[in-house]
Amino acid sequence: MQTATRIGWVEAIIAIALGLMTGALMLQVLARYVLHVSIPWTEEVSRYLLVLMTFVGAALALRDRQHIAITFLLDRLPNTQRIWMDLLFNVLIMLFLGAVFRGSVRMIQLTWETPAGTIPWITTGRIYLILPFTVLLMLGYLLAQVYRGARQLSARIGRAET
Repeated sequence: MQTATRIGWVEAIIAIALGLMTGALMLQVLARYVLHVSIPWTEEVSRYLLVLMTFVGAALALRDRQHIAITFLLDRLPNTQRIWMDLLFNVLIMLFLGAVFRGSVRMIQLTWETPAGTIPWITTGRIYLILPFTVLLMLGYLLAQVYRGARQLSARIGRAET
């Protein structure tokens, strides 16, 4: 018997974005080939939705530890050392994401009023909001992984002392 997979709010964002992107592209195809009229904003909206799906998908991959990793050397380490290395990598990734967050906030400030193209109410700064949102999501997932790793280390150290 197959069990249903629970869809969380993050997965729902991707599903909604995919549905909207598909609808926009279908509208463009129908308008172009049936009505012989091009709708200029459909391609642009699809591009922005693809960017959203990419970054939210990257956060989900980080949460589920599905990013590409070469673990040849890590697999040869004892469990305790592997947990330490995992914690170190997560902290380094968090530092990098902190720098990305800071830079994205600065870019949003600089481009908040810059028109993004064919849709007058969308500015480049609003599109760039995708980045700090997903960076915060990734940082939250990394904090949870660091917490779990620290608990594992604490349990191992506690067992070693007894």
